Amino acid sequence: MNLMNKGIATVFFSIMLAPGMVKSQVVNESAIKIGKTPANGFVAISRNSKADLIDILKDQLGAEGLKKHGRKHKFTDYKGVVWHVTGANRVDLYYKVTGNKKRSKVYFIASKGYDNYITSATDQTNSAAITAYLGTLDAAVAKKEELKVKEAELNALNEKLESEKTAVKKTEAAKTQKAIEVKKYEKTEAY
Repeated sequence: MNLMNKGIATVFFSIMLAPGMVKSQVVNESAIKIGKTPANGFVAISRNSKADLIDILKDQLGAEGLKKHGRKHKFTDYKGVVWHVTGANRVDLYYKVTGNKKRSKVYFIASKGYDNYITSATDQTNSAAITAYLGTLDAAVAKKEELKVKEAELNALNEKLESEKTAVKKTEAAKTQKAIEVKKYEKTEAY
């Protein structure tokens, strides 16, 4: 196989294998209902689990100091908060995550006030920023999963190190005991 064919084969396999390895995320604007109230917002479709997405949203919003106000019709809400994505203005945020282990949806609504929902028609800049933010959730989940793997590897190495330290201590104790036996043997007249 010459160099050209190897290159084509590499590109072919990377294209075929990449979609299975990389988790993609689609974000669309959509009409969403909070209970019976219609609202305009965003829907992000993810290949991550519901639990992972909820954890990431809680972590990221909590890290910014946003205080959860409560729950309304299965939506977690943050009322009157200043969020870096939408700038210095106060907004109300609502999100709900549905799905299972392999496919989930994030329903996300941002409002500047009563029935003043952020969409591409009402606020293009903030709409694009929210879409970009929701597009990063899968990457954040992947990073958190990778961090968990690295922490597990570190814990395994620490356990191995502790067991090896114990083995070294036992060997040193056995060595000390043998040295004492040798000294006792040298003092006796065995020859």
